[in-house]
Amino acid sequence: MKLVTQLVLTVLVSALTTAGAVSMLRPAEQGGPAGAPVASLQSSLDSLQSEQRELRASLDNLALRMGTTASAPSRQPLEELEATVARVLEEREAARAGTAPAADAPAAGAALDLDDTVAALLDPALDRAAREALWQKVRDAGMLDAVIAAYEQRAKDRPNDAAAQADLGHAYLQKIYEVGSGPLASVWADKADNAFDAALALDDHNWDARFTKAVSLTFWPPIFGKQPEAITNFQTLLEQQAGQAKNPAFAQTYLMLGNLYAQQGKSGEAAAMWKQGLAEYPDDPSLLGKLGQS
Repeated sequence: MKLVTQLVLTVLVSALTTAGAVSMLRPAEQGGPAGAPVASLQSSLDSLQSEQRELRASLDNLALRMGTTASAPSRQPLEELEATVARVLEEREAARAGTAPAADAPAAGAALDLDDTVAALLDPALDRAAREALWQKVRDAGMLDAVIAAYEQRAKDRPNDAAAQADLGHAYLQKIYEVGSGPLASVWADKADNAFDAALALDDHNWDARFTKAVSLTFWPPIFGKQPEAITNFQTLLEQQAGQAKNPAFAQTYLMLGNLYAQQGKSGEAAAMWKQGLAEYPDDPSLLGKLGQS
């Protein structure tokens, strides 16, 4: 059962239990003997209401970190995640392609052809800003489901292609923008995570899939214990990066792992990780900023 759903059900069960306690209390207040039984029931009711408030707060906290809230929509965490991942992957693709020019996305205002749009989105030469703008055009045109279906078919047709599975995970993340707040956001987040897992099952060294998965895990509240898994994935990335040619995108692994240590109050380990990253990538602006050298 999904974590958000579990919290929702727990809150509902708590609410129903509280209602039952109220109904038990009323006869005693109206005609039954007062005193200890009533006081005991009132104490239980107060405790249940307190638990309900705590559960509700946990639900709001989880929803906020996953890109949704129980009271109002909030896309900032997801947008931050997507921007971080997109920027890093753009750097990685640029390093692979050398100085290859960026591909042109469909012109603004032009009708979107499904095949052309999917081809443009998958073109590694398309820069981050153009790709984000194209995804927005897809959503505005009401074509996101069709594009996702194309990605799903592509992943199905290429069952042994780790990159195709990872691409599908990125497409699923886009759906969260469209569904907004509510339980559907967690459904698409889970689908994305499963797609990244499928990519890693095919290729344990698929950097894009592992990095995106690890960054996603950092957005879970600490109460759910996802941070250790995120740390493990980032540490795996560091080990794998050590055996590859240097890539500007790799600096983000040091940055994100240091951030996690800092969140846990391990300031010394955080600084050491950022310094280690800066030794490998001395011009990285994010790492320079963390160490006050920007």
